[in-house]
Amino acid sequence: MLTERCQEALSILLTQIEKELQRNVLELGQTMVEMVNKGAEEEAKFVEQYYAADVVSVEGQDSDDMPAKIEGIDAVKAKQA
Repeated sequence: MLTERCQEALSILLTQIEKELQRNVLELGQTMVEMVNKGAEEEAKFVEQYYAADVVSVEGQDSDDMPAKIEGIDAVKAKQA
């Protein structure tokens, strides 16, 4: 069982970690918007730099050309082309 002092320290640490994660997510989002706004070539660079090989893309519904869910970096790149 954690002492009250340990619980306080853990709470402070978790708050700091949460703030850092929020900052990193915000920076990543800003980078994505900047690159997408610059055009397809920069958007492709973003995908290459930040997306995992096993990325999953989910849209609201299927279309004639594309299923609602696609998996893998190659499929995501093909979707953007």
